[in-house]
Amino acid sequence: MDAEILAFFQRDPAALELFEALLEALRVRYPCLEVQPKRTQINLRDGCIFACASLPPRRRAADSAIKLMLTLCLRSRLDSPRAFQSVEPHPGRWTHHFLLRTADDLDAEMLEWIDDAHEFAVERSVRR
Repeated sequence: MDAEILAFFQRDPAALELFEALLEALRVRYPCLEVQPKRTQINLRDGCIFACASLPPRRRAADSAIKLMLTLCLRSRLDSPRAFQSVEPHPGRWTHHFLLRTADDLDAEMLEWIDDAHEFAVERSVRR
């Protein structure tokens, strides 16, 4: 594992395990997956950013079961209680935040949303 990624998860090593499970699931779907650690989040790219992983907001950190926050940008608002927060920063572009606790949260439904975010990101990058 990259030293920058290890440093990112120094505060919560259990979150690193969940992040590794996420990467394992995504590398099967996107063989050219790039992982870009930044100061506050880790960008997941396949030619363009389609998802971001970060540590949960500190106010949520009191719930120690929450290990990772996954951010996806989709065409429309999801009507799901799994979305911790949904905002529309631009017309037709909804940002959703999901609070993940275990690898079980990376189920078929979540992977479908990730695929939708990937497809949407690719479409937006082609338009540019």
